[in-house]
Amino acid sequence: MAGTIRNRMQLHQQNIQSVLAQVFNHQPISRIEISRNLALNKSTVSSLYNALKEEGYVEELGEGAASTAGGRKPVLLAINRRYGYTMNFDFGYRHIHVMKNNLSGDIMSYTQVDAKDIGIKDILPLIETQIEKAENEDQTKHNLLGISFAIHGTIDDNAITYSPFLDMEGIDLVQYFGDKYDVPVLLENEANLAAVFERDFNDENQRLSNAVTISIHRGIGAGLIINKKLYRGAHGEAGEIGRSLRLATTSTKHHARSKITVLKMPLSIRSVRRVKAHRWTGTKLSNCTTKMTPSPNASSGRLLKIRHELS
Repeated sequence: MAGTIRNRMQLHQQNIQSVLAQVFNHQPISRIEISRNLALNKSTVSSLYNALKEEGYVEELGEGAASTAGGRKPVLLAINRRYGYTMNFDFGYRHIHVMKNNLSGDIMSYTQVDAKDIGIKDILPLIETQIEKAENEDQTKHNLLGISFAIHGTIDDNAITYSPFLDMEGIDLVQYFGDKYDVPVLLENEANLAAVFERDFNDENQRLSNAVTISIHRGIGAGLIINKKLYRGAHGEAGEIGRSLRLATTSTKHHARSKITVLKMPLSIRSVRRVKAHRWTGTKLSNCTTKMTPSPNASSGRLLKIRHELS
């Protein structure tokens, strides 16, 4: 009996997440379209939508156009942009890129913070300043919902395992900011985030099942999409084209000195349908197919948990 109840609860949770994903990815969208896309009956979709609306995650925009068959005009649904916001940081070589996004993924603000030649212990206060500034300017209902970091390095199980350009000095970003702000903190490789963005938000790529997104900066990384899913590989190391660069120099009597860059860790890619270079790609949580599931939140008394899923 207990197992049956548990299975029903899990199915209900999966369905409510699916409905939320439909609204997020296809807004504005009607309940009849959600029903058709998910192969769920209309009454089930209406019940799930009402649960999301009661929590404040979604809102109604008004009536859409009637179908060619006539009948009532559908009510269009969208993510509630006034629900709350996320703070997202990209650790660049010379700058920290800072983006504030509402729950729908819209950019609320963007800035760069100079971080050249400073260590992680000096970077932490800069991040805190940006978070506090966003809080002071915010007018959403539930304020800060989560924090994400795009890392130029290897991420495994939401932890940094290799960071070639920034010594983390033993600091755990998830624990540090999670304890300080009592919100979910998500870490992901920046090339992986670029690949997910291309998969989910570039209409030209919707027909592609496999793609590689190349990120070129001080190093070179790649995000791999295979069968429409992000492929991380063992320990999150897939796509690490060049962890480091070896510079060889040559000099002759008649030629000026030249430098030859040699990649120490080449990646063999048999088939690439699309390759796109990025100088920088935003790290919006919502661009990472954010899922929201009810969970106790002691700080605000609200029911909120953000779960990260890139596949």
